[in-house]
Amino acid sequence: MRNDFKIVKRNQLYGADRLVNKYLKAIEGLTYYTSLDGIAETQNGIPCIFGLNGDAKHLTPNDNEVAQLFFYEHDARRYTDRYAEIDLSIVVWFNQSRLELGSTRIREKIIHELLNILRTPTLTEVRYFDTFQVFTDRSQIFTDFDIDATDILKYPFDGFRVRFTTNYNNEC
Repeated sequence: MRNDFKIVKRNQLYGADRLVNKYLKAIEGLTYYTSLDGIAETQNGIPCIFGLNGDAKHLTPNDNEVAQLFFYEHDARRYTDRYAEIDLSIVVWFNQSRLELGSTRIREKIIHELLNILRTPTLTEVRYFDTFQVFTDRSQIFTDFDIDATDILKYPFDGFRVRFTTNYNNEC
């Protein structure tokens, strides 16, 4: 029996998934999120996450969640010898009538708290990126999907999208 290799657990994460998992662990301290999801895929133009059994969980506003956050990967990844750079968006939507944050400007409070977490230098493995594009216009939130956000983000729902570039160690 060889003892010069490690046993890889089935749930071990690699690359961008490992990086997004780091972000999710930091964000989970914001307790108003009832759903935190990784990198979304699309099914018929709708953002979703696929479970182990292949079932799709749609990530669009609904009455089952108070606040939901998911990631979306843009464009192609860029690789060097040791690192990969990736463009990500975080899409957040929430039900204003079910959130009790002690603020009348709920969206601004959530954006502020999320950006403070994203600016934490320990979350990136190489360097820290401080340029974030924040989209609050409903027509800009679900731009990479075939959904009309102006239709699904009607009161009491609201949301925003944060786009940024980050990187991760790509060494095996």
